[in-house]
Amino acid sequence: MVYNTGVDAARRIRQATGNLLPEDYSDADLLLNLAESYDMVQGVLERELINPLGPTDLGVGTATRIERLDAAMIALKAYGEEFQGKIRELNDELKEMKQNLVAMVIETETQEEDYFQKTGHKNWNENPDTPIPNRLKGSSKSTIEGVPRLDPSLNL
Repeated sequence: MVYNTGVDAARRIRQATGNLLPEDYSDADLLLNLAESYDMVQGVLERELINPLGPTDLGVGTATRIERLDAAMIALKAYGEEFQGKIRELNDELKEMKQNLVAMVIETETQEEDYFQKTGHKNWNENPDTPIPNRLKGSSKSTIEGVPRLDPSLNL
């Protein structure tokens, strides 16, 4: 699984590297780098490999870009000292993007979980701390002769 899919995946990685030639670095190798980068993104997000962000999830665009830039950086590392400036540039950009992704996805999910954990049930049958209401207490006004009215002081 990867976030960058389709025929454009290798082309976009090439663009991120500064247009490495296909003769120098094959599309198959770029796609292998992409799979490795997907693993890294899922690790940053603290997600299982089989549980990627969906197309409508917050942060999926950033995860896609991180994956692409990381795959480009891996490709450039194969050339040693020749591309050190570009590698540093990509690495700096990746660090910032990873922090933003964690803030978007993990912290947002945690806030949602905290909200639902703090909000208790309001009804008495699901929350033992809520007293059982006595709807008859003090409100019965019997108009039938011979039927006693409830005394509110009895605390039934």
